[in-house]
Order: sequence, then C-alpha cells, then structure tokens
Amino acid sequence: MPRNPQNSKSTERNTVLGQHSNTVPLLAPSRVPYTDSSPEPPSSAEPSSNKVICRQLNTHKSSICCSELFVQAATDVRYLYFVTEPYIHNEQPASLPRHNLLFGGKSPRAALLADVTQQITLMPQFSSRDVTTATWLPRGDSSFPKQVILMSVYWDGSFAELPAELEKALEFSSERDIPILITGDFNAHSTLWYSKDTDRRGATA
Repeated sequence: MPRNPQNSKSTERNTVLGQHSNTVPLLAPSRVPYTDSSPEPPSSAEPSSNKVICRQLNTHKSSICCSELFVQAATDVRYLYFVTEPYIHNEQPASLPRHNLLFGGKSPRAALLADVTQQITLMPQFSSRDVTTATWLPRGDSSFPKQVILMSVYWDGSFAELPAELEKALEFSSERDIPILITGDFNAHSTLWYSKDTDRRGATA
C-alpha cells in the first residue's frame, strides 16, 4: 500500500532523461532476439477493471529473466514493475515497444516499467542511476489518491549511506502530503520483509 507521509513520518519515443518506449535487442525465452519490429507478446486477457498489478524484482542483469518478465506482462495487462539490476544494452535497460520505461541515468540499476495506459512521469530531480522516481496518476474511485510518488531503489551493498534521492523524495512527499510507494533491493536483512534477523542496513532502511 502507498505510504502516507503525514501518518508516518509519450510519445512512444520520448527519450528525455531515460523516459522512452524503445526496444533494445533482448534474448527472449524462445531464443529469438526482440527487435523494434517484433510483435508484442499476445495479451491473454482484456482489461476489465482499474486494477493494476505491482511487482518488484531484481533481474540480476539477466536477459532471460527480463524476457520472462515481458511474458508475465502479457498476463498482467495493467501493471507497474519496479525493477532493479535490469538487463542493460548500450547503457539502456531492456524494454518492449509501446511500453513506458523510466530510468534516471546511464546503465541504471533501478527502473520502472509500466503498460502504456499508466500515466507515469519521471521526476528527474529525485532520480539517478540507482533511483528512479516518478509521479503516477492512478485510475480508481474517489477514495484512491489522485497522485502517488513511485520509487524503484537499488542500494549498493558497498555504500554505507542510503541514496540521497530517497531522502529528498521523502521530504518532498511529506511537505505536499503525497503518498509514496517505495520498493527496491536494499541489500539488507530485516524482519520487516521476513528475514530471520535485522542487520544494520536493514535498521537504516
């Protein structure tokens, strides 16, 4: 669920600061590379509601893992994927035609991937190679927030401090009372996400 700070402490080829929908060569499960002319995986279901599937995963820079994710996208139909360590080609993460892909720097280690119906916009002031931050305008009933800040974060295991962009985005959301949803790979142990113990990095996170 999005965190409420107050209660707790396309065009299709827009390439501005990593926001784009282009495709890079990718080895699919069928071992056939994706190209700009490749068809999208067939959708197994038609959107029937405003429900959006959210997933967070580390693909460990694997082209096969990214390919499996794209196959999953055909099932999810409407989705927001928070991806860390994506497969990189020519300093860009892999994507599919007519999909929204956001990231904040060259050879990023954090990215956001969404179906084309999702209204997401990169927030470059809170984005970097290891952090991708975006605003999302969800479609839902009146009880749902009109705007949510999304963050995909990679905290390098060799870095002692959390990414500065994370702290800045939290302050921004708190000042404006905008809910924020943070996911990522923090290279940390915490019972909060069902580790057996909590280490120093987990306590910091």
